[in-house]
Amino acid sequence: MPQIQADEPSPNFFLDGNFSPVFEERDTDEMEVIGEIPDDLQGHFLRVAPNPVCVLSEAAYRTFDGDEVVLLASRSNTADIAGAGTSEGNNLQENQGRLHEWRINLATGSVIERSVSETPCDFTRVNDDFACHKTRFVYAGIFNTERAFTFDGVVNYDGETGATVEFRYGPDRHGGEAVFAPKRGGTSEDDGYIVCFVHDEAAHQSECLIIDAQNLTVGPVATLIMPFRVPYGFHAGWVGTH
Repeated sequence: MPQIQADEPSPNFFLDGNFSPVFEERDTDEMEVIGEIPDDLQGHFLRVAPNPVCVLSEAAYRTFDGDEVVLLASRSNTADIAGAGTSEGNNLQENQGRLHEWRINLATGSVIERSVSETPCDFTRVNDDFACHKTRFVYAGIFNTERAFTFDGVVNYDGETGATVEFRYGPDRHGGEAVFAPKRGGTSEDDGYIVCFVHDEAAHQSECLIIDAQNLTVGPVATLIMPFRVPYGFHAGWVGTH
């Protein structure tokens, strides 16, 4: 497997290293697969790349509970996201969001806010089949606390029990937004896979990971070795074939 490195260094943090753009459009059907791609995973994993100059926390879900609208999303303490940890005096930890819940009562006008997890994270996602309905599970990218706009793993928050489960990519391995891909014929909200791109900066290798959402800590059931570099990019999506 040839080592594929990032393009020429850039003084712009958001255009350097594996944040840098890939200028060629490539098609391939020859990828090494470690493990086995599940037969019940059928669809297309889409990525937007590159490059982030600002990050808006994504609302994980909005649902009604009686008179209340319930919102779960990542909230940071400061709003200077574009300079997060890259400018003098900018506190990276203050910019990195953590999961919060808001309950907005439409009858009384009251708003109750509470923190639900101390794991620094963003790019919150749910099973899109449950969008705008009550959702139990939320998935998000885990921030690297020492480097801006860098995700080191995936966290799953259980809104029913309050528990969190994490999977870390490993040393020098970072990713972008991870999405939920429901199993074909799945019977529960979390019956599916977490799909994400990861780049190994030491090995100069990009991979696509497929992780069982119900067994996050076990790691990927399949790893696709990409024959070209995939930038960290920004947002992603899953489009099923059925």
